[in-house]
Amino acid sequence: MARVFTYVVTSYVNPTQVIRLLGRLRADSPDSRLIVSHDRKMPSPALSALEDVGAELVMTATPVTWGDDSYLRSQLAVIDYADLAATDWLTMLTGQDYPLRPLADYERSLVVSGADMALEEPEHIDPDIDLLLHRYRTRAHRMPHWVDRHRIHQVVKHLPGLTLSREPRGLPPYLLRKRLRTPFSPGFRLRKGADQFALSGRASARLLAAPPHLLRYYSHTRIPSESYIHTVLRNDPTLVNLPGMIHFTRWGSSPHPEWLTVDDLDEMTSSDKWFARKFHEDDPVLDALDERLAAAES
Repeated sequence: MARVFTYVVTSYVNPTQVIRLLGRLRADSPDSRLIVSHDRKMPSPALSALEDVGAELVMTATPVTWGDDSYLRSQLAVIDYADLAATDWLTMLTGQDYPLRPLADYERSLVVSGADMALEEPEHIDPDIDLLLHRYRTRAHRMPHWVDRHRIHQVVKHLPGLTLSREPRGLPPYLLRKRLRTPFSPGFRLRKGADQFALSGRASARLLAAPPHLLRYYSHTRIPSESYIHTVLRNDPTLVNLPGMIHFTRWGSSPHPEWLTVDDLDEMTSSDKWFARKFHEDDPVLDALDERLAAAES
C-alpha cells in the first residue's frame, strides 16, 4: 500500500494566503492530500480555488475561540476525518506557515526517522515552564464579556485558591481554581508543546483512542491544545517521538511568534527546520522562499 502524506492547514483569516500555501504544498508534493480545517465563523477560501489545488474543506463543528477547547476539538476532528492508515503521515500547519525546504526531503525524513510522531517541543527548557504547566492543574471558568474585570479582580485577590487570567485580543478572563486532583502522576507526566506537529497513522489512532475522561478534564483548562496531544502521546511507551522543532519561529516579549520578513531569510533557510511561521499575506519574503524552493527542487 502506498504511503499517503496529508497536510492539514488550519484556516481563519486571509483566504488568499491559505490558497497560496496550498499551491506551494501541491507543487512540492503532487500526490499528497491537502485538507483545510476552517473556522466556521469566518468566510472560507473559495471552493473553486480549493478545487484548483485539489484541497478538501472541513468546517469546524463550532466557532473557534482562542484559549478554550474549541481549537483542540477541531484538531481532533480533522485528524479523525483524515482516516489515516498506519503508515500514513499527517502534518498540522496553519495558514500563516510556509515550507523552507523541499517537501520530498521532509517526507523522506519522516519515513526514515523510525519515529511515530514529531511533536514540536522547544530545544531549550522554557524558564516559565512550571508556570505554563500550572494552567493544566487548574480548572478554568471563562467569564462573560460584560464582566467588570477590575471589580472581579478586587474580589478574587481576597479569595484563596482563585486567580484571574490575563487574556489577549480583548477576550474575557478566566477564573482559575486549583484542582485537588488531576490525572497526572509520575507514571503519567504532564507535557506541553506546540500546536504544530506531524503524526503517523499509528500515533493518530492512539490519540483518537485516548480515554474520554482525559479530554473532559482538558476541556476545562486554558489552551488545552498545547498540552493534551503531547500528554496523551508522549506517555505512550510504544510510540517514538522525533525530538526538536520542525518550525522556525522567532519569539519576543509577546506570547505569539513574531512576523518573519526578508531580514530573517538567511537564518530561516540555513536552519535545519522544514517550515516557518508566521508570515504576513503577500510579504516579499514568500516570493524569495518560492525562488529558493524552485532552485532547490531543480
